[in-house]
Amino acid sequence: MRNEVYGSGGLRLRDRKRGSFSVFRFFGYMLYSWKLMAVEKEVILFIFLQWLTACLGLYMLLAVLLDPKFIFMAETAHATGTRAAWYGPDFIIWVWGTLCITVVALPFSIFASCIPVVHIIHHYEGRQSTISECMRVVLARVGSLWFFVWVDLYLTIFKPHYSRYDSWPVRLVKMALYEAWKVAAMSIHMNILTGRSWSELRTNTVELVKQRGWEMLGIRIGYLLVNGILFLAAWACLYWGLPLIFPVSDAEGVGVDNNSTGANFVFCLLLIVLWLALINIFSRPAYLIAMSDIFADYIYQKPGDEHVLPEKNEPVSWTPFFIYAVLIVTVFSFPLAGWLIGIGQ
Repeated sequence: MRNEVYGSGGLRLRDRKRGSFSVFRFFGYMLYSWKLMAVEKEVILFIFLQWLTACLGLYMLLAVLLDPKFIFMAETAHATGTRAAWYGPDFIIWVWGTLCITVVALPFSIFASCIPVVHIIHHYEGRQSTISECMRVVLARVGSLWFFVWVDLYLTIFKPHYSRYDSWPVRLVKMALYEAWKVAAMSIHMNILTGRSWSELRTNTVELVKQRGWEMLGIRIGYLLVNGILFLAAWACLYWGLPLIFPVSDAEGVGVDNNSTGANFVFCLLLIVLWLALINIFSRPAYLIAMSDIFADYIYQKPGDEHVLPEKNEPVSWTPFFIYAVLIVTVFSFPLAGWLIGIGQ
């Protein structure tokens, strides 16, 4: 039965040697993701909503970064140059950033998990997916996905594996551990999404890393490589494109002073927004599809495991949404950023 189900979708991925290391395989997934967008239009919606969610987190972060009191604290710490001087600003960024991650993680976990579901339904089950069907699979375990994505975003954004005070050998060890987590997270995400138990999650993750670890590492490196190229593309577009829209100030002060602090801040902000948009268009869908494809292929190769997605409808878990509603009301109804800055001072 697995041979009949496997690869029966309208779009087909090129056959690959399982477990082999290849960075260029990621580019094949990129091409497939664009073809999938043309057939399954809901993928475009999920991509757009992921980008909006990331922009929401950036907007929340600006509530602290643009506060005059925080700017004064950061400038004072920079002028002092000591590690102790940064305790206040670092504490504020850590607490507020953690809150931003918590707010962003739930919608991001939903939209990021829907794309793998689309791929599995289309490629492995050989039928058209729908938004409601994707949501049904994801919302049944939204609490676990929220927690997992929160952990992953926290490690990605705050990078506890990196410190400017560490020596290079220590940095390399921490970076290796971080990338090992990222590779394992590909399996963890899919195990949670497909409703595997915690014992199955542990077993599947260990076995998948053993059997397909090099393949997953190649996908990870390809993803990082493409993201780096997209960053350079976004920087080039803004560096040469913005002066055409906003002329540089002349001798009489007409136009925009590109050397001002405000202009540099706006440039960095637009760079991040554009870079996130390019990632969500070009590399992020391919990464999620590769993650789900490797996992689904592994599951179908296991004896007695005929299905990746749950066979029956499961009830939606509403408790995480209640907690999330309370969190949103608290964050946007009270001046938490101002209180936090006052504590940091």
